[in-house]
Parts: sequence; C-alpha cells; structure tokens
Amino acid sequence: GESVSEDLPMFWPAEDLAHLQGTAVVFPPDATPGATLQAAFEEHVLPLMAREGSVFPEATRDAEAFARALSWVMSRAFQGELNFQCDGSCVPHLGTDADVKKGGPFMIPVFDMFNHSSVEAKRNTKLRHDGDFLYCVAETDIKAGEEILQCYGAHSDAELLRTYGFVEADPQGNPCNQLLISRSAVLGVLQAKFGEKSPKAAARLAKRLQLSAERGLVLPAYSVGVHGAIPPKLLTLVQVASMGAQEYAEYAESDMIELGEEMHIIGTDHAEVVTGAILEILAKAEEHYPKELQCSTQRQRWAKHVREVEVGILRLARAYCVTMGCEESDSDG
Repeated sequence: GESVSEDLPMFWPAEDLAHLQGTAVVFPPDATPGATLQAAFEEHVLPLMAREGSVFPEATRDAEAFARALSWVMSRAFQGELNFQCDGSCVPHLGTDADVKKGGPFMIPVFDMFNHSSVEAKRNTKLRHDGDFLYCVAETDIKAGEEILQCYGAHSDAELLRTYGFVEADPQGNPCNQLLISRSAVLGVLQAKFGEKSPKAAARLAKRLQLSAERGLVLPAYSVGVHGAIPPKLLTLVQVASMGAQEYAEYAESDMIELGEEMHIIGTDHAEVVTGAILEILAKAEEHYPKELQCSTQRQRWAKHVREVEVGILRLARAYCVTMGCEESDSDG
C-alpha cells in the first residue's frame, strides 16, 4: 500500500495549529514560527545526503520522503524527549549540534505496537535491557485479549501529541502534564512592575536580572507541574527582582541560588508584591490561549484537550499563589 506520514502537528494546516496556540506544543506562544520542515531539510539533511552520496543516491534526496521517515521515527521510536527549538514550530531540531542527553532513538519491532499509559498502576509490561539485548516482561498477569500497556516516557499530553500524534483521555489524568511559562512573559511583567518607573529603576532591575541569569534563574521556560506549585527558580527570580536594597545586597554577596518558599514570609509586604507579580505572569500566560473555538475535527479535539489540561494547571497555580500570599488563619478563628 501507499506509505503515509503519521498525523503529527508538524504536518497540520494553520487552521488546526491555531487550536494549539498558547500550549507547550507550539512554544513559546509569542514566537514567530521558526523553520519549516522543508527549510530544516534543506539546511541540515540535504547537505548530509550530498556528502554521503553512495548511501543516499540523488533520487532519494526528497523532502517529502524524508518527512514520512521522520514521522515514523518520531512516532514509533523510543527516545525520550526530542530536541525542539522553542521557536514556535513543531519541527524537531535536525542539526548535528543538538544537545544530545539521552541514547536512542530505538525502533523496536513488536514492542512499538504496545500502547502507552501515563498511569503507572495500569501498565502491565516493561522494556528491559541486558547488555546488547532488549526484552519485554509482563509486570502482572495478562489475560487473553487484554490490552498491553507500557510507558513511552514521562511525557505530558502536549509532548505525546507533538511527538507521537495522540493524547491520553484517561480520567485519572496524566501526572506528567505541565504548564510552560515563557521567559518573555516573565521578563515582560518584571519590566513593567519594577523597571519602568525611572531610569534608575530600569538600571537596578537590569543588574538584578544579570545576576539572576548568571545564577541560572533566567530560563527559556518555567515548568509548572500538575499540582500547580510555582517553580522555585521562578519564585526566586521574582523575589530577587522585587526585594529591598539591603536584602538584595545580602543575596548578591551570598552563594545562594534558589530562595523559594523558605524566604517567602507569608503576610509581609514583600510576599504580597511577589504574589501579585506571579499572578500577573500567570495572567499573561493565559492570554495566549484561544477563546471560543469550535472543534470540528479530531485534531482540534486533541488540541482542546491539551489546552484544557494546561489552563487547569494554570488555575491551580493561581490558587497556589494566592495561598502563598495570604496569612495563615489562627487555629482559634
């Protein structure tokens, strides 16, 4: 039969991709989409094929055929997270300069037919390796006709959709789901709140952000987990940007990196300022999600699921943040 590509978001038309706006699939939301698959093929893949001419005859140097093969490797192999560029596109980085942190990809016949579950209690098999051998064992008794479930990796629904072309609809939810907050959203709020009152304020904030960057607090993205807890590095960045001169001097002279909740004194003026800034950052992140879209295709329903999951985490983060900024009630009250 005719070979077809997997239905991954990198192949979706603009009308379907619009339903993923704001999500981790097309991150960051305010970026101008980066390289198309065709452009990436021409920049990274075609020169490699030309250099290895005996392996890739000219007739095989075709972008469409490469796209099909890439979709198979992305959706059928086991590789951990692919390296995406954070450029607003769904195309993985294809250059040889990618930061390779994990082995793979591994394409394993038969095993790739097993479905994925993010719920550990529902999995009944696991891939193991022994030297040069890979093998699969049953973790529980499996009845005839029972679905075989294993784990493709600790992937959020957004990552499952972007890499494998599906999302989970398990009522127990995916414990790996996350909300990504872009650096531009964070820095934009900090600049508006603490850097625009005067040139002196702008210089003060710039100095603090520079120190924060040197200490690894200024990230391309901040991940909020499924329970909505504010990431310590994001909390510390806001604390450093908003703290008083004496507190900042002490922090700058110390070897501390993350302050986090230990330095967040509930009920203080500074805690209220920090809480207010993080709430504004969350509001800025929420602005990027599309409103009132009609879902008429399976792709659009998948996108709606991803949006709803992330907005749900955002609301939990907002509640978490409000709790951080409030004084604890007296036990007698």
